[in-house]
Amino acid sequence: MNALLSIKPEFACKILEGTKKYEYRKRAFGKPVERIFVYASSPQQHIVGEIEVASVHSAKPSSIWQKTHKASGISYSYFKEYFSQKVEAFAIEVASVTIYDEPIDPFNLFDQFTPPQSYMYLDEDDVAKIRSAVTIAS
Repeated sequence: MNALLSIKPEFACKILEGTKKYEYRKRAFGKPVERIFVYASSPQQHIVGEIEVASVHSAKPSSIWQKTHKASGISYSYFKEYFSQKVEAFAIEVASVTIYDEPIDPFNLFDQFTPPQSYMYLDEDDVAKIRSAVTIAS
């Protein structure tokens, strides 16, 4: 399964450059996701690359931080605030990334595009539309 994941631009950049190996979420995907298309949220609002998912870890926030902090790309205080009041945390582990040479404007690609609050699943037609617009950075 493929998904389009909204990620703050600063974190999308860190993921694509390889300094952030985990993307944290407060809730899990409902289906197994193998590939994530990275939508850098406002103000950028473009699809900037792809992530191959190694695995999705779930545990208490303290356990997730202990396991992932060295490649988190964020501060402990940010992590702690993000997961305050949560009993379970999810960490999407990045296996590999593909960086697009030119970001893709999804508003031009999809009819009536609405950015996902967190994520949305993509069918094969959606993936084909994205791939037809892609130029891969060398």
